[in-house]
Amino acid sequence: SFFNKPLNIDLSVTLDHLEQMEEDGDLYAVDEDGEELLPGHIELYEALLADPDTGKARGIYTGSLFDLAYLMYVLDTPYDGTREEPFAGATGEVWNIVQAMERVFFQEMPMIPTSTLQSATLYASNVVILWPEYSITFGWGAGRYRYLNSDLDFSNGFYNSYEVAYRASQQA
Repeated sequence: SFFNKPLNIDLSVTLDHLEQMEEDGDLYAVDEDGEELLPGHIELYEALLADPDTGKARGIYTGSLFDLAYLMYVLDTPYDGTREEPFAGATGEVWNIVQAMERVFFQEMPMIPTSTLQSATLYASNVVILWPEYSITFGWGAGRYRYLNSDLDFSNGFYNSYEVAYRASQQA
């Protein structure tokens, strides 16, 4: 699944910030029960460290899209969403993350609305639209079933039971 594909995102500015937090003693802070106060920061910090065994460079995020989404939307992050930039370069780092997510979504999703008002729709070259074939869901109307020709589930096209029945009746 595309959600498990590895990403490569340069977040070296974030790593610099997290290293400064570690030097200041803030990164691994715990509460009175011994619970880490910033588990998301720690997870991101450890993901950005260089790994000589695998050759991963310092500051490069190489986890999956799922792991990144979980980190960004469930755990705490250094990008705190306040009005002011939490550290110098944070805005650029967030845009690096957004760009990586968009790249995956635009390659793997058949329909992503890019505006609310439209007079035309543009599709990527890997989107196949069934038309003017009959659709069991949409009938002969304007709506059409769409699928990605890059999706292995549809490598032989879309199964149309009406077409199969028609061709079988012609051979009988």
